[in-house]
Amino acid sequence: MGKSAYLSHHLTTMSKNQTLGSLSIVGVISAGLRIYRDHFKSYFNIALQAYCWSIVPIYGWAKCLALSALISRLAYYETLEQPEVISEARSRVEPRMWSFLGQGLLVALILMGGILGLVLVWVISFGLVLAISGEDNAIIYLIGFAFFIAIVFAYIGLVSRLFIASLPLAVEDNMTATAAIILSWNLTKGSVFRIQGILFLGFLIILPFSILLLFIVVFLQLYLAFIVSTDSSTYHLVVNLFSVAINIIIGALFLPFWQSIAGVIYYDLKVRQEGISLKTNPMDSIPYYEYEDDL
Repeated sequence: MGKSAYLSHHLTTMSKNQTLGSLSIVGVISAGLRIYRDHFKSYFNIALQAYCWSIVPIYGWAKCLALSALISRLAYYETLEQPEVISEARSRVEPRMWSFLGQGLLVALILMGGILGLVLVWVISFGLVLAISGEDNAIIYLIGFAFFIAIVFAYIGLVSRLFIASLPLAVEDNMTATAAIILSWNLTKGSVFRIQGILFLGFLIILPFSILLLFIVVFLQLYLAFIVSTDSSTYHLVVNLFSVAINIIIGALFLPFWQSIAGVIYYDLKVRQEGISLKTNPMDSIPYYEYEDDL
């Protein structure tokens, strides 16, 4: 292949295969929705397995977290336009299921410590304002409410910093649970408000469906109460089984959406923070000097 022919081929390949750069908030949601829609059946099946495993203590929780991370990994590579075969991706993620469990426990402890610390700050701050003012009036309680709102946003900010913590563990090689949390913390630096905007917009999108599902569940429970005596033991057994089944199905419907969003966010943050050039064609990264003229 001559130099001119190679350069023409190289530029054409790059224009076709190079993925999008950084995305807007709406762009992240749109990409996540597209991935969720295009792969709904396969992602729903994985999410359904995850929620069924969640019933089993310890081992099942680890499997659940690994399967959840599997969806986000698949979504991430879809964003890269390098789709993975599910069986291959599963073989890379599931061996780390105990790491996902350890990471989940660590993240839970961080969030619990965060909310306890923020509540303590709110109580002390409100108490100090009340003690200094020496008055018990509406303005004091308004200040206390303002502190409370600030605490809520601070906690949401903490959640935003850890929202993609499972992605590095699912995607990167030689990654530990704690290193993945640190990487998530570093990548999300400066992007907290964007992530909050993405999560808020995602919540608004699923809110109507959540309300619809709530009405359906209430209707089915009323129907069960109509056909089965509420005083019988059968009714309580049926209601409990029905509740478990409904929770699993609803969770399996929404989990792929959020994990798809997480996969797109991870891609977007890597582009913004690390400036990586993500291409689908590995030949694009081969230096020109490896190709010689045919003459």
